[in-house]
Amino acid sequence: MARVFNHLRCINYASAAEAVDYFVHADFEALREYLSTIIYFAELAEDFNEEEKLKFKDVLFRLIETDAEAKSTIAWHMWSLSNAKSSSDESYLNKTFKYIHKIVEKYDQDAFRSVYSLINDHFNNANHQQKLLSICKECIRNEFEYLSTHPEYPNKVWAPYYRNSEILKTIFGLSKKDFLHIFKVLSQYAPECDIGDIRNIVDLLFELPRSQQQDVADIFENLVDRYPTLHEKKKQWEAASKGHD
Repeated sequence: MARVFNHLRCINYASAAEAVDYFVHADFEALREYLSTIIYFAELAEDFNEEEKLKFKDVLFRLIETDAEAKSTIAWHMWSLSNAKSSSDESYLNKTFKYIHKIVEKYDQDAFRSVYSLINDHFNNANHQQKLLSICKECIRNEFEYLSTHPEYPNKVWAPYYRNSEILKTIFGLSKKDFLHIFKVLSQYAPECDIGDIRNIVDLLFELPRSQQQDVADIFENLVDRYPTLHEKKKQWEAASKGHD
């Protein structure tokens, strides 16, 4: 049955459900090999009604909770799906959110990298910016907590997303409060974590209001410890801040 699983997109619900039931009861982990087909059944099969699709959605949620390899693969598929469109030119981005929210509940390096890529690809979509901002904040919170409590994490240097500056520039235009919070959290990551190109946007810190000066000062202290070349930029900000007193 496994050999023909990926050909099941053209069959009816009863046969598709039977195939999934076989793996759920006989070899659940084998389902990770057929995730693209399960996602098709859960979200894109036009001949299945919403109640029928729930069976396949439940399988995906269960895999996200119990199988790290499947979770990272599902995250990648969601990133890919978010950039696809239906025959009527409808974006599939909205179909990914329920899975993304489940994925980011618990940190996984590969899965989070796909989620950050999805956020970065779609942050300029005005219809979904607040949802993406919420997901981004949850990612940063859970990622920082995990890396802070697992000093032995083997891939710590590559764990954070390397294009944080692009995401932060968009957040700056949406919410300076959230921008400051996320920037400060990133600046507190352990030195062995590569926080990407965040230093490229330190000039945005000059544009924050005086009421947030202490947080900005803390960020500069953290960044200078990590990037000594930013010491001169820190002095420029301190001079500019005194000039506004």
